[in-house]
Amino acid sequence: MNFMRSLGFAAVGFAAAITLSSPAAADVWWETENGTLYWDGTVDDYGVFRYMLRDQNNAMDKNSAFFIDGLGPLYTSGGSMTGKYEGLWFKYGGRQRTCDFEVEDPNGVTTKAWGSLSIEFKADENYFTLKLANCEHSEISTTLNGTPGL
Repeated sequence: MNFMRSLGFAAVGFAAAITLSSPAAADVWWETENGTLYWDGTVDDYGVFRYMLRDQNNAMDKNSAFFIDGLGPLYTSGGSMTGKYEGLWFKYGGRQRTCDFEVEDPNGVTTKAWGSLSIEFKADENYFTLKLANCEHSEISTTLNGTPGL
């Protein structure tokens, strides 16, 4: 699925509601400076990852999802994820920064907390750098480095 087309669908709220496939076991995860990223399933060509962010009290907030274009088929087939990918992130419920307008994720869930992302898996795909931008802005607001979970 073309990233720009999918961003346009999300921005105008016309993305088709797609049923999420059964989540894969969370056997692969990465630790970052602020939380844990783990595989959750696929929607079309998107690899769906959940991000559990630690709050000020070190409690885990599990309400963030990353939809990474092109990683769904690669992850499920066991292909190499080395390279750079684009996608969208969404935060659902709870405390969140909000954008000017609500968008719909590829599963049909709406939120006012969203943005774009880029992730680059290193040659050893156990490591990555993830850059997040808020709302429709292209300016990077957060950079996270991932290392394999233990």
